[in-house]
Amino acid sequence: MSTRSDPRTGPFRYGHTVEVRFRDTDALGHVNNAVYLTYFEAARAGYYRALTGATFGIGINVAGPSRGRSGASGGEFFSGEAPASGEAAETSESDGDRTFIVARAEVDYRTPAYFGEILTVECRIGWASRSSFSLEYRITAPESERGTARLIADGATVQVMYDYRRGRATRLPDALLSKFAAYEGHAIPRRLGPNDPARP
Repeated sequence: MSTRSDPRTGPFRYGHTVEVRFRDTDALGHVNNAVYLTYFEAARAGYYRALTGATFGIGINVAGPSRGRSGASGGEFFSGEAPASGEAAETSESDGDRTFIVARAEVDYRTPAYFGEILTVECRIGWASRSSFSLEYRITAPESERGTARLIADGATVQVMYDYRRGRATRLPDALLSKFAAYEGHAIPRRLGPNDPARP
């Protein structure tokens, strides 16, 4: 059973629009189920950019700007460590050895979307634990020739902070948690994972 909040209620701090492309649809004439995860991915990237002011995957130094190996303005959430690499894996935010990876994704399909429709894709943080956090998504369509305004889909992903050098999950930086709270305008609900010790 999902532990996310009801995506049909409450505000979403971030949102953007996407036009349904012909290649997004399948033989049944509506958006294919797998495409919604790519819509979530784009919203995740946009949320990250709005949260940090940095290009997705490059990171940010909350104390001030720095230069990553890619030459783009970036940094890290980890005081005193090497700048973030611009070569981070897709769907990640990296300081070199540590990166966010998507560990879980879920989608609830509500009503079909069709070629040419303009959808609004929204994203917000759901909760944070010692080493992971959730992002929640909502996709809606405005009133059009397809019918009244409607909820298309909603879902969530769980991102885990992972240390590739040590081969294990690692603690979320406090600076990132502060960024989440400042951007969302409220304290982020905390949750303990099955292997998480209590956070001081």
